Amino acid sequence: MSMKSYSFKFTARCPVDNALDIYDCTITSPQTIPVEKLHELIHDCCLVKKYQEELTEQIKNECHERFRSSVTVEMVGIHSNVRVVSKA
Repeated sequence: MSMKSYSFKFTARCPVDNALDIYDCTITSPQTIPVEKLHELIHDCCLVKKYQEELTEQIKNECHERFRSSVTVEMVGIHSNVRVVSKA
């Protein structure tokens, strides 16, 4: 089975200083994920402020729940001039 890769940017609020953070996210999945449903998932995950590491885990878990897909998630964000890479 070939893997599909979904790469996109999105924004979320920092739980510490309320800054608007921009994330580069890549989700890799063995099955097709409708991009419209992926947009809904990201929106829902960002309703509550959380650290990037928690957000990465939540996206992975939500993909499993909603799409029954075992995905990998990689997110890159810049926080206070520090590049943070999270993988789940």
